[in-house]
Amino acid sequence: QTKKPYFIETGMVTGPHSLASNHKKITQRHGFTRISFLVADGENGEDSVDVPVKNGQHFQKAKIAKELADKKQVIVLSHFKGHCATGFGATIKMLGIGFASRRGKIIIHTIKKAHNDKTINWSDFSKLYWGDSLSERVPEYAQAAILKKNIYFNFALNITDNCDCDEKKMLPVYSDLGIFASIDPLAIDKACFDELAARERNSHPFAGAGIFNYGTKLGLGSLNYQLIEII
Repeated sequence: QTKKPYFIETGMVTGPHSLASNHKKITQRHGFTRISFLVADGENGEDSVDVPVKNGQHFQKAKIAKELADKKQVIVLSHFKGHCATGFGATIKMLGIGFASRRGKIIIHTIKKAHNDKTINWSDFSKLYWGDSLSERVPEYAQAAILKKNIYFNFALNITDNCDCDEKKMLPVYSDLGIFASIDPLAIDKACFDELAARERNSHPFAGAGIFNYGTKLGLGSLNYQLIEII
């Protein structure tokens, strides 16, 4: 049966990507015009479905973007890189943050009394989760976003010290590792992290490795994997 793929994203909390209409214009300027493009949480980022989180310490439900919550399969494309708040980001972060509606993103990042705020003041650290606390909240949302038939790709290229959401050009801090693929979101992130650590002879090339043990507790996947190199 022929399928018609399309690009799909969710709104950011701040910046021009926070409105779907602007997001689509930017996407077109960057050349993503070969197939259709959809912003999954609507114009203002409020279109979501409450999906249960199992065994979560921080959430009982997650606000997953409406047009992603009911999909049978998604090909998840992630950039493996550093991140100022969680240490690093790749597939788990793409599931937890990328599948969350804009409102869900606000809930993940902020303390409860700020959950209904229209946006986030990133300089007000009194309202923000950071480090290990954020690194537990993200995989709980990721658990709610996982679809059994997803296929995951990590692009361990142009490995910068911070996230692409910083919206500025950054120089790589590590040379390219390659492109990884898996049907296990936890294993693919662990493989990228392990390969970088082994090559750089540094067991902690980025912070945030605690996400792996927490991810196993949530049932995100396995830390055991086999690398098959395709040249």
